[in-house]
Amino acid sequence: MNRGIGAHIPRLEDFRLLTGKGQYAADMNAQGQLYAYALCCFHAHARLKSIDIAAAKKAPGVVLVLTGADYAADGLKGIPHGAMTVKPEDHTVPCFTQADGSPAFSAPNIPIVKDKVHHIGEIVAWVVAETLQQARDASELIDADYDVLPAVTQGSKALESGAPSVWDEQPGNIAFDGKHGDHANA
Repeated sequence: MNRGIGAHIPRLEDFRLLTGKGQYAADMNAQGQLYAYALCCFHAHARLKSIDIAAAKKAPGVVLVLTGADYAADGLKGIPHGAMTVKPEDHTVPCFTQADGSPAFSAPNIPIVKDKVHHIGEIVAWVVAETLQQARDASELIDADYDVLPAVTQGSKALESGAPSVWDEQPGNIAFDGKHGDHANA
């Protein structure tokens, strides 16, 4: 039996899940449980000009509505991430640098957008309520105003001269450009 890299790993959970005997997070309920619903942006690239959550906060069953401004006001920073990154110091590993030795760009991974949307589906608000339906209903009362920006939908087009930059901090849309391995002896 092949047990190395590339070996087939049998999935043990499939039969249970496909026959209705599995349990999902949505199947669990606790007394006093609350539900959250994320309001996501439907633009690929935009500036969030304003967000009005007043009506959502007054909706039935709503406990809390959070925005990117709340996240920033709490002093929270981005969540570290990257290819096979376990801890922030992993970003200093040579394979996560540019070919010229400068650090690779790492997007700040903020879970709630405060000012600029970088892709469809980014979260602009979280609504927490007594039921999931109440949270969904309240999210529909949020008035988010966007300044839609030019976007590209193909990776090759994002590299063309004059293409809109996804991240203002990283013109040219290249996170890192480097080499792996021992190229001299390849």
